Amino acid sequence: MQVYLKPGIFICIFHVNVHFASNSELTFCSLFTINFQNELD
Repeated sequence: MQVYLKPGIFICIFHVNVHFASNSELTFCSLFTINFQNELD
């Protein structure tokens, strides 16, 4: 399961760094990764 979690976080960080996301997008990204971790647990 961690194999799916790590790429999810990587893609999220990659998107933020490349596109210079706004604060709202950063928040959405954080919520998404946290949600992903909870589902894996």
